[in-house]
Amino acid sequence: MSKRKWMISLVGGAVVAATAAGVTGANAAVTPAPVAKAVAVKPAPGPAAATKKAVTMTFAVSPSSVRYTWGAHLTGKAANGTTGNGGVVDIYFMADGATTYTKILSTRTTAAGAFSAWDVGTLDEHRVRTGVTKPGTYKAVYLGNAQRQSATRTAKMTVFSYVVAGLTPTHPFTGAGLCEPGQPATECVFTTATVPVRPGILRGNYEFACNARADLTKKMVVAYLPKGPNTKPVPGPATAYRQVNWVELPISEAATSGSFELSALTLDGHFFVKSVDNCSWDIRIIELHDSARSRR
Repeated sequence: MSKRKWMISLVGGAVVAATAAGVTGANAAVTPAPVAKAVAVKPAPGPAAATKKAVTMTFAVSPSSVRYTWGAHLTGKAANGTTGNGGVVDIYFMADGATTYTKILSTRTTAAGAFSAWDVGTLDEHRVRTGVTKPGTYKAVYLGNAQRQSATRTAKMTVFSYVVAGLTPTHPFTGAGLCEPGQPATECVFTTATVPVRPGILRGNYEFACNARADLTKKMVVAYLPKGPNTKPVPGPATAYRQVNWVELPISEAATSGSFELSALTLDGHFFVKSVDNCSWDIRIIELHDSARSRR
């Protein structure tokens, strides 16, 4: 019997040859097709992580020597380029002799990286800012942002006050008055003409006498003011320290006496006194020409 070959197509498309020589197709030898190997496919690389840029940072107290109870002006810059530098700056202070810094305020830079802030001290018992009272070191910490690295700089500050260096005072103001019951408020206000002064201390002594009808919650006002309205200066960025050119003195039913100091924030101003109803006042102010700066 002759041998015949058939081409058998299997499921999946594999083709094999079988020889029939009296052998049924079920017993024919079948050679399976080779199985394809799986190939691993690598994912496409993602975008590279952004690298933060280092900044150049400056920081200073301007001026570096601050008058006792005045405000310290803190300025600086943290930048790499002219934009994209916006971020928070934390300001710390460590007084001379201390070993740790204390955070006192936070501010923000502009997009260009510049920042500015005032240290005006804490609130005293009269709810008045104390200004700076101790020398020490400020530390500015720029926290950076998504594109900028953080940075830190320090700046030293000294504190000074005025002391009497000679005995050549003058008396730019001496006055007395009585604010009687029922008088208009304008009658209880005294204003001088322009009284030029020199830099330094204006030291005053006062005596007040009030009767039982006086409102003891009010205070006597003594000030040395620039030209313009006789109003208490409004604190601003450059004057947010104790208003030493405007003092408010307590009164009592009995006689009261004491002293005070004024700072001439202008050298071409005038004296201003505002009394309280049912009170008399006597004020003498001395200008200490030979006062000198002294480090605290």
